[in-house]
Amino acid sequence: MPFTGPKRLSLIQSTFLYSDLVLFADGGFSTRSYDQINWNWEPKPNRYNVVYSAGLAWRINLFGYAIIEPYVAHPFQRSNKDWVFGLFLKGMD
Repeated sequence: MPFTGPKRLSLIQSTFLYSDLVLFADGGFSTRSYDQINWNWEPKPNRYNVVYSAGLAWRINLFGYAIIEPYVAHPFQRSNKDWVFGLFLKGMD
């Protein structure tokens, strides 16, 4: 959802700062052997477990030179159930 930018499209009008609010859910795994993947919700020891998370991000376009994206996510398979904060940076090609 456009957060800052042109008045017609965004919640907050800005002529120089363009950003989006992003709600996300994702899942993934890393493996060497596809027959050892655990597709169940509960993790199993000595298996390649699929992990899932959901969260909110704020994607900010830094004048066409880079994207900065602070985020907060909730990884569902972690034992401590804490939220995770992070920052993603990507330079424009």
